[in-house]
Amino acid sequence: MTSEQTDPKDAKAAWPPLLEDSVITTLLSPHLPSSDDQIHLPELDNVSEQKLPLKENNEQKTSLLALQQAIIIEPQQYSDIEEPNDELVSTLSALQKDSNLESAERKVEVVATPVARPAAEPMDPEFVSFDGLHNPPLQTPQMKLHRRFAKVHKEVERIKIMLDKLGITPDSEPEQWNPALEAAEEHVPALYLYRDSWRELLHMLPLQAPLRYYYVTSPYGMRTNQKTGVTRFHHGVDLAGTWKAKLRPPASGVVTFSGRDGGFGKVVRVQHAHGIETVYAHLSSVLVSKGSFVTTQDILGTMGNTGHSDGMHLHYEIRIDGKSKDPEDFFTYGHKLTITGALSGEM
Repeated sequence: MTSEQTDPKDAKAAWPPLLEDSVITTLLSPHLPSSDDQIHLPELDNVSEQKLPLKENNEQKTSLLALQQAIIIEPQQYSDIEEPNDELVSTLSALQKDSNLESAERKVEVVATPVARPAAEPMDPEFVSFDGLHNPPLQTPQMKLHRRFAKVHKEVERIKIMLDKLGITPDSEPEQWNPALEAAEEHVPALYLYRDSWRELLHMLPLQAPLRYYYVTSPYGMRTNQKTGVTRFHHGVDLAGTWKAKLRPPASGVVTFSGRDGGFGKVVRVQHAHGIETVYAHLSSVLVSKGSFVTTQDILGTMGNTGHSDGMHLHYEIRIDGKSKDPEDFFTYGHKLTITGALSGEM
């Protein structure tokens, strides 16, 4: 890069024709050096020996870069009448802002204008005949009475459906409700007696498992014996639980057998109401005797591994009039019994 000494008189003449009579020329003219000023530039003969400080070089490069950028930008053209001045520039800037603001307001107005919607259909007067917020419809005593009667009849109907699905025929079915008895306060005692008679029948059925904690290891149905390889029908379910778990009858009954029974090992049989019998096999110990009346609080024995058994478990059967039933169907309904003894859920 070379440098030449420039005469101050020729400084203004050095501007390119593009910048003549421009804003940049007007702004920079007062700052040009006069003829009286002396510009001392370093001799370039020994430029390799005389190096400018790094800071001064950077400042000169920055000034030169700014000057080049200013020269590249073409100034706005004005007519002879519209000479650039502060007032004109301010006016143009204000007009541009006003134009942008009006354009933005027009866009906002278009966006904010809601789309026209069709008018709502008139409501039927029967749906708006009362003030649902400040004066809601209240249940009258008669309405509550009808709900109470309907609830009891639904519960009894669920019990009847359950008996039909399990194939149970009650020894003596409770009396049917008299349809002539309307929903009235004086008929409420009869209604509850009617409900309790069906609940009593429900509690005489073995709907619960004979132990509290268990899981099914072999379900009801066809299966292959792992020892003999013979496939035959499994008339009960095998339940596994805790070590030597205590076994209780799921319903009251009379012990009809207590002792050993071939491959079943130690067995207890209990006869319940409505022709239902429960069988408990492979016990490790038997704690009741034949002819004993047992309830759900009595212990029949403990889980074991006697007889033809692969491990400690309980073989449990339910028979109705001598025919085996799937105990898991009884367990399903037992899970629907509430704490008050009602049968809940859909049938």
